Amino acid sequence: SPRSLELRSLVLSGGSVTLNVSGGLQEGSFHLTGEAGHVPVGWIQQWVSLSYPVSGQVSAIMNLSGQLERPVGSVDFTVAEPSVYSSPFNEAQGRLLLSEQTLAIESMTVRREDGEIALHGTLGLGGGPLDLEAEGSNLNLSWLKDAGLIPAEVSGPLSVKAKLSGTFQSPQLEAEGTTSSINIKGVETGAIKANFSADRTEGSLVVVPELKGMNF
Repeated sequence: SPRSLELRSLVLSGGSVTLNVSGGLQEGSFHLTGEAGHVPVGWIQQWVSLSYPVSGQVSAIMNLSGQLERPVGSVDFTVAEPSVYSSPFNEAQGRLLLSEQTLAIESMTVRREDGEIALHGTLGLGGGPLDLEAEGSNLNLSWLKDAGLIPAEVSGPLSVKAKLSGTFQSPQLEAEGTTSSINIKGVETGAIKANFSADRTEGSLVVVPELKGMNF
C-alpha cells in the first residue's frame, strides 16, 4: 500500500564503504536488519548531530525496529583505526542495546598496544539518568601527551576506574587513577594514586604520592 514499503534486499558500495540490509517501513514504524562496513565515524556524527574528536571506520551488524526517531534493537560493532583527540588506538568493539528510554552499552572495549579500556552501562534518553562505568589497565600517560591533553613530557603505566552518573544536563564524574611510577622529564615520582571528581560547575583532584615530601 502507499503507506508501507518492504525492502527485501539493498546492497550498496562505494570505495571501502558497504551496506547490505533488508527491512520495511509502515506508517512511521520500521524494521531493519543487515550489515554495514567501513562507514566513517564522521558520517555517523553528522547523521545524529554530534561532534566529538573521534575518528575511524565503523563496521556493524544491526537489528533495529520501532519508530524512526526512537529505534529499538541491537548493534554489534567494530571500529578500525579508531582515534580520540588525534591519539590512535588499535581497535574498538562492542555491543549496543537500544530501547525507547535508554541506550545500553552492554560491552565496549578499546585497545592500544597492551592497554585496554572496558566500558559498560546505560545512557538515559530524554533527560534520563546516566550510569556508566569504565576500567582501564596497562595504559600509558604518554598517550595524553600524544593527544595534546598535557604539555609536559610524561610517561608511565596507568590504571583507571571511573563512574559517570547524573544526567546529560547535570553529569557527575568520579575517577581514580593509580600508577607504580611516573616519569616527568626524566624524574621518577614513585607510586601515585589520584582521585578526581567533577560536575558541570567544579572539579576536585586529590593526588597522593608514595614519596614523603613530594606535593602536587
